[in-house]
Amino acid sequence: MKHLYLILTLLVLGRPAVLRAQTILMSAGTATSTSTGCAGTVYDAGGTINGYGASQNSTLTLRPTAATGRVSLNFTLFQTEKDYDFLEIYDGISTSTPLLARLSGLEGLNQTYTATNVLGALTLRFTSDASVERAGFAATLSCVPVPASTYTGNVGVGTTQPLEKLQVAGTIYSSQGGVRFPDGSLQNTAALTQQLSLQGSTLSLTDGGSVVLPGDNLGNHTATQNLRLNGRWLSNDGGNEGLRVSNNGNVGIGTASPQTRLHVNGSVRQDTYSSNLVSIPAGAIGTFDWTHNLGYQPTLMIVVDQTGGGGGEYVSHSYEHLSNNITRFYVRNARSSASSFRLHWIRVN
Repeated sequence: MKHLYLILTLLVLGRPAVLRAQTILMSAGTATSTSTGCAGTVYDAGGTINGYGASQNSTLTLRPTAATGRVSLNFTLFQTEKDYDFLEIYDGISTSTPLLARLSGLEGLNQTYTATNVLGALTLRFTSDASVERAGFAATLSCVPVPASTYTGNVGVGTTQPLEKLQVAGTIYSSQGGVRFPDGSLQNTAALTQQLSLQGSTLSLTDGGSVVLPGDNLGNHTATQNLRLNGRWLSNDGGNEGLRVSNNGNVGIGTASPQTRLHVNGSVRQDTYSSNLVSIPAGAIGTFDWTHNLGYQPTLMIVVDQTGGGGGEYVSHSYEHLSNNITRFYVRNARSSASSFRLHWIRVN
């Protein structure tokens, strides 16, 4: 399709000057090339007639003829395999400069891209995969003047193309005075080796200032060393209550000075288990089984509930483990008449 664009251009313009216009082709394969000029047409490696090839990865840098110009490209044809073949346009002399556009499919058609860097150069990088090639691209090359405000004022020492207000290609030596920064500070010695330290919530820098840090929200935190409470409480609201651990490992709940491994200042509630109402005749012995499925044989504390005057005070009790999941209770009525009662028990371990 590209030959049609070129023939139509010749027929419409009909001037010999068009024949003298520069034709610039990107190199085939993985080559890198450079072209200097401000007029002509830039094509992919297929040129004016053919499409581009498979597995391309070539680079072309376009430089202006004069230092006062900036390269500009207007794409009159753009067709690549969308999302697989790409043309990247960089604002500078290499692919390490800022990326202006990454084009694929029909995205570049009728688009114009102009260099903004002080060298006025554009760099094109074209890549294609191993299959499905399209017509490629064609772009009209021109140069636009560099605005005086972006061109003048840079001073170069040891370089003819300074990129900043002052660019020195070499070592800078200051025998006196030093360097003054925008904040007014004067640096006349080499930077000091400083150390950062943290003491409590204060972060300090040697020969510098310090800052007090806010409290740390540990959140879901995995400690990599022992956690030091430093005589503080673990509590929900940060107050002086909750849990306290002494230096010898005693744990206090509701007390700041636990006297044993676990010291609770207040009531302790533990979930209990209860039997159904049991009635046994005078002098009789009864049993019932508790299936707990704990997987071990727990130690139990048992009390008799004699609420209602059922004679529970005459009942003795014991238990044995039939397995790791079943415990059997034995009760004996020492009363001369029937007794009605309930058993309540807790697991000690």
